[in-house]
Amino acid sequence: MKLSDPDLFREAALIDGNWIARPDMQVIDPASGAAIGNHT
Repeated sequence: MKLSDPDLFREAALIDGNWIARPDMQVIDPASGAAIGNHT
């Protein structure tokens, strides 16, 4: 997928009105509990 405006892409979560980025956070598959990637 291509965004027409790359500034719309965020590698963060909107939590309580604030963008929170955690570059050290693992991406976990909720079905298996296995780590499927790192957000680095």
